[in-house]
Amino acid sequence: GDATTDVCRHNLADSPQSNHIKYGWSVFPGTETSTHCHGFTWKDGEDELLGNMMYDISYRTTINKGYLKGVPGAPMCGCVEHMPTVEAAECRTATKKGEIEFTFSYEEGIVSASNTATINYQDCAVADLKKQYVANNAGDADKIAAIDDHLAGDGGCANEDHLSEEELHVKSVSTRYPSIDATVWSDLVVGEGIYFQPRGIDEAAADAAFRDLINAGCKEADGADRHCIIRRVCASCTSEPHRDIYYKRLTALPPSGTNTGEVYLINTFMNSWSKTPANDMAAGDFALYSTYQDALDGTNAWTWCDYGTEGVYGFPRNCGVTTYMHNQWNSYVRNGAYADHHGFYVELP
Repeated sequence: GDATTDVCRHNLADSPQSNHIKYGWSVFPGTETSTHCHGFTWKDGEDELLGNMMYDISYRTTINKGYLKGVPGAPMCGCVEHMPTVEAAECRTATKKGEIEFTFSYEEGIVSASNTATINYQDCAVADLKKQYVANNAGDADKIAAIDDHLAGDGGCANEDHLSEEELHVKSVSTRYPSIDATVWSDLVVGEGIYFQPRGIDEAAADAAFRDLINAGCKEADGADRHCIIRRVCASCTSEPHRDIYYKRLTALPPSGTNTGEVYLINTFMNSWSKTPANDMAAGDFALYSTYQDALDGTNAWTWCDYGTEGVYGFPRNCGVTTYMHNQWNSYVRNGAYADHHGFYVELP
């Protein structure tokens, strides 16, 4: 029969359409009922048969093997970021045999067309989904690291570090509620949850006020002028470095507005974390830090950053200290990530 795997855990916030729960965790210690997991992966540019692969691991498997139930709280089928964390999954693929045949006919004003092809379904060259994914993305350390949170590997469920990261195991010291020194930081600019502070109705005016704080005249230790630092605190973020982030602007701010080359900077942080205009960490526009002192000294800056679809993902998308860190972003127009309780402040000069 098909290989079985151990189910580790499931972040219920990853699949709210399946469980109707905004935030929570299911953890599966010990042994569960036999669980079979299948998936497919592909290289960039090899997407001709994605629909066939989806058919193979979902509908075809349901009919042929009778797999009718999913892990509680999770979908039966979906992209890996919506699925439970398991130790392993089998890898399936589809290949086309021969050429696609196209048929075209015209009769009494009616045009009909169809195409047929022979599709073979089989195990991947590497039968383990994680190993095949790693082979497909050889040389891309960021992509390879991203799969570890979903496919834990043999014995991975026994590692309980994730419980401490989520504070399901209580730590002696919590970093969720950092103090805000009113002599160093502005009043709350905008926030959600326990940091609730709505942005002004007039977006242009709100952006101007935000920029005034950033351009208020902060100084380097040697007296040189610099932008004031933006700080986000996030009590609900599951990644400890993301509970207190410092954004230090290194180049001139792009102009405010909605025309090409302009941006409402406050919305960049709220909903549209984008590298354009002029918000590219790799190009030296800004740096991110885990402590205020590091930001002041310019030491221990984060080294990995990406950006989201405009208007969908807010700060800081999947940016991390050294690699990808998912679901720590905030958004005021959609849900799905962990930053439900966060607020933004700006350094005082």
